[in-house]
Amino acid sequence: MSCSRDAAASEHAATRQKIGHEVVKRLEDRLGIDIGEIEPRVFWRITEKWLELTVRFLGLDHGIRGIKDQMTRRIVSGFEKTGVAIGASRQEAVEPATRAEN
Repeated sequence: MSCSRDAAASEHAATRQKIGHEVVKRLEDRLGIDIGEIEPRVFWRITEKWLELTVRFLGLDHGIRGIKDQMTRRIVSGFEKTGVAIGASRQEAVEPATRAEN
């Protein structure tokens, strides 16, 4: 599963190899970031009730929504293949309490 989420980010995001050395150099100069920070990275956060994954990646000016969709589908597919269930909490809508008239 670990390979799947990392591979999903690397496959769909902009990487040093995909965007080329000159673009990487311009990004470093403009944003003040180290070249190693350009590669996609997955951060885990475990809470009392769930596991949260945050993916940091670069993309082109257009198409980020599609990239996120592709990454999510691949990660969920990886979870399903390994038997990890995705759960959701549900909250019932309630009607507001009415005030008793005197």
